[in-house]
Amino acid sequence: MEDPFILIKNDVLASLSNASTLYESYKRILQTVTSAENEELVKTKEELVQILANVEQDLEDLDDAVRAVLDNPQRFNLTTRESNARKQFVDQTRRKVQVY
Repeated sequence: MEDPFILIKNDVLASLSNASTLYESYKRILQTVTSAENEELVKTKEELVQILANVEQDLEDLDDAVRAVLDNPQRFNLTTRESNARKQFVDQTRRKVQVY
């Protein structure tokens, strides 16, 4: 069975890639429209907000998983280095999300 952390991490990375593309589209659209209520602009923003909300929820789940491992590393058979790398991924990714 594959490690659930890795599965969720891969989903998060794919979502961040989509968010980055959407953010670039949003900025491009913003420069070309005259109204903040432009349909394409609004839809792009809504989609971006939804993706980021989903990523944030996934990060909460990953953060809970990291805390569980740090509290009882023997149970999960992960080294301290692996546990810290997971925590670092969550922290760095959360900072990236805040940029949007």
